[in-house]
Amino acid sequence: MSRIGKEPVKLLEGVNFTIEGQVVTAKGKLGELTYTMHDGITAKVEGDKIVVLCSDDKAYGNFHGLARALINNMV
Repeated sequence: MSRIGKEPVKLLEGVNFTIEGQVVTAKGKLGELTYTMHDGITAKVEGDKIVVLCSDDKAYGNFHGLARALINNMV
């Protein structure tokens, strides 16, 4: 499991974040960004943080940190 992927992403004020299946959308005052995650990667909102989770399959471990970093950059 990725060390970067384990860290939660802090949601900023004014950013609306939605998760619909594998599609993650961040919308703010400057625009909207969308990212489609790989099948073994999931994300969920817990309070004011986004947690990115990875399945136990090692094939998806490489995408865990990548997905978290891309979501962090979107926010």
